[in-house]
Amino acid sequence: MYKVKFISTLILLLMWQLGISQKTPAVNAVPMADSLVFSSAAAVSNTTITYNWSAKKYYSIRAGNINFPLETWNETGGLSVYQDTAGLDSRGIWWNPNLNQLERNCFNSIGWSTIQLNGSNNATKNFTMLFTGLNQPNGQSCGAYDFKTNTVLFCFGGPMYVYDRNTALLSGIIPLTGISFTTVNQVAIMYTGQIGYEIALLDYTAKRIYLFDRVTGALTGVTQLPASAITTASYRVGYTNQRLWLFNASVRTWNSYYIWNEPLPVELVHFTAKTSESKLVKCEWTTASEVNNDFFEVQRSADGQNFETIGLVDGTGSTSSYSNYNFIDAMPLQGLNYYRLRQNDFDGNFEYSEIVKVEVASEIYSVFPNPVKEKYYLKLDEADKSGMQIIQLHNALGEIVLSRRVGENEKSVELDRGSFPAGSYFLSVLQDGVKRYCVRISFE
Repeated sequence: MYKVKFISTLILLLMWQLGISQKTPAVNAVPMADSLVFSSAAAVSNTTITYNWSAKKYYSIRAGNINFPLETWNETGGLSVYQDTAGLDSRGIWWNPNLNQLERNCFNSIGWSTIQLNGSNNATKNFTMLFTGLNQPNGQSCGAYDFKTNTVLFCFGGPMYVYDRNTALLSGIIPLTGISFTTVNQVAIMYTGQIGYEIALLDYTAKRIYLFDRVTGALTGVTQLPASAITTASYRVGYTNQRLWLFNASVRTWNSYYIWNEPLPVELVHFTAKTSESKLVKCEWTTASEVNNDFFEVQRSADGQNFETIGLVDGTGSTSSYSNYNFIDAMPLQGLNYYRLRQNDFDGNFEYSEIVKVEVASEIYSVFPNPVKEKYYLKLDEADKSGMQIIQLHNALGEIVLSRRVGENEKSVELDRGSFPAGSYFLSVLQDGVKRYCVRISFE
């Protein structure tokens, strides 16, 4: 797999690996520079953590009270970028890539719920209950999500308890063997996704991470944490984004550690998209090294969220040298275009790049006035009347809220804001099913 900091959004159940190549445990964990600092002074204990691969956001919550802090961080870390309250007395928190949503289990018999994100993918106190009742072995247990089998995992008293995510019913109990549980943090079980080392537990006295086989429960690896690592008997530990995280309550900070022999992917050297005078868009990118890299998909979006593949570029395979690539989008959208790469391995794993955007000036289509108070008008392409043209209006969630066909002789279309609430929308023109134009408009 070529080594870049890529983000996954589309998931194939039971096959999805988040672009993580198989790894083996290191003898000693390595402290990393990544850290997440709570803005709220109330975030002093009992926190859990997860990562949204599609939005490149971290989320963490303090357990114990509906008013305790729930905060969001950008991938770069530092102080949180958004703060809210928990909304429910929470315990475990996880990102469900199969449904692309943030979820949690709560204290005792409260149950499981979603945690709703706002338009910027920040976690809010709003939620939807999934299941009520004691769907866990202990009222304090923090769940970990196994995206491969669509199950939620807990540890209590030594065994691992497996609950079906679709029903919240107990589907199995697997003894975890090979260690003494006397000084093990059993409140916060961790799921790594690494085959044979899927389950992780913290020995808070010996400062070790124990790794177990998900199927057999057998101990398969041990990684020693640094003597300086802050460890506790409950909560305050998690695994997400290929990193082990420990919470230092005295400074309200998550600190990360790398527990694998194989190195983390390095960052993509650069990825850019630029427009030319001829209204073409040239995407260029460079990798520093590649392993098992089959090909790239170049993907485009009008709103930065819903992407489609517009071209393929062969990869180099495996190399330790720099490799340069480019792709020409000969038919970009009029207005803003968002681009990303999906890098595909020979073994089927894939990863996503960062998103870049470029604006292509439109001389064919135009919308006025913008912002919109009541009526607004769309000027159409008069040079090309072939094929069927459809106008669509999407809300900020990507949902189609208006769709109408353009008449053969129409040069412009009058549209009415109607009762749509204030906010941002995307107006698109499709010709024979192909998007020709998209522009962001604002309803006041």
